[in-house]
Amino acid sequence: MAVLTTTYREVLAAFAAGEAPTPPVPAYLAVGTGGTRGGPDDPMPPDPNRTALAAEVLRKPVRYVRREGGVVEVAAEVRGEEVAGALSEAGLLDAWGRLLVYATFRAKALAPGGVLAFRFRVGGGNG
Repeated sequence: MAVLTTTYREVLAAFAAGEAPTPPVPAYLAVGTGGTRGGPDDPMPPDPNRTALAAEVLRKPVRYVRREGGVVEVAAEVRGEEVAGALSEAGLLDAWGRLLVYATFRAKALAPGGVLAFRFRVGGGNG
């Protein structure tokens, strides 16, 4: 499950009020190993007040950001060659490194040659 962070809501509100020159646009995907609590199958509830991943191991540009009606879809992928350890958290960050969306999930180890694809949908019926 993913949540919009408080930072994202504040920056979006500032843009809507004319107090910020640009909207908060996801530019990077960050992944980490700090999203579980009691074990690899026990993800922590995502915290909207989080400003960074608990244990970031990789940050890379998103593959695409596109809008369809009132929904924005953001996609990125991580390859097994890029990370070590079992991933259990992910976030979308803007060009300034502000965490906009945060998600936790069951720990997933990637073998070389493996790919973990992320797709976030913001707006519509789910956010």
